[in-house]
Amino acid sequence: MAKKCKYKSLRKRSRTRRIVDICTTGKFKLRTGDDPVLKTKCNPVDPRKITDPDSGISIALKAMMKILVKSKNGVGLSANQAGYDTRMIIVYAYGGFIKMINPEVIDHSTEKVKGVEGCLSYPGESKEISRYKWIEVEWLDEDGVYQNDLFSGQEAVRVQHEMDHLEGVCQVHEFNLRSVGLPQWLS
Repeated sequence: MAKKCKYKSLRKRSRTRRIVDICTTGKFKLRTGDDPVLKTKCNPVDPRKITDPDSGISIALKAMMKILVKSKNGVGLSANQAGYDTRMIIVYAYGGFIKMINPEVIDHSTEKVKGVEGCLSYPGESKEISRYKWIEVEWLDEDGVYQNDLFSGQEAVRVQHEMDHLEGVCQVHEFNLRSVGLPQWLS
């Protein structure tokens, strides 16, 4: 017999099986490796449903925060890493976690910087990746209010990394010939 979901309205009206699964099992699981949801291009969230308690948005954001806290060293997470196919990310920036719904880069630097990145969904893997030095992002917060901010340095890298996940991409895990130690002229 399945455990009772403490979010009764969600259990009755949920349209996404993933949310129901989390409620019935009580597990907030980080998706890793070859989980197909990691390669899923996420769907935008309907802005009118952000504050609707039956939409599951607040539950998904809570699940994402629990996964980040449980990971201990996580500085960002996308919704598909938590099993949701919605355009939401959480990043640690400027001293706290920022929850972004439907984030969109509206401007960026022409200059790029290289740095080594890792990913919670691919533990033990790391890769040097080129990212924009700064980005300007617009998003909806968990109250459905538009926000806009400029991110630079590590904060910009984190936002870009998580936004890649929303497209079903993780550059840390992407295969290329150099990642397996072959000479550059072969790749």
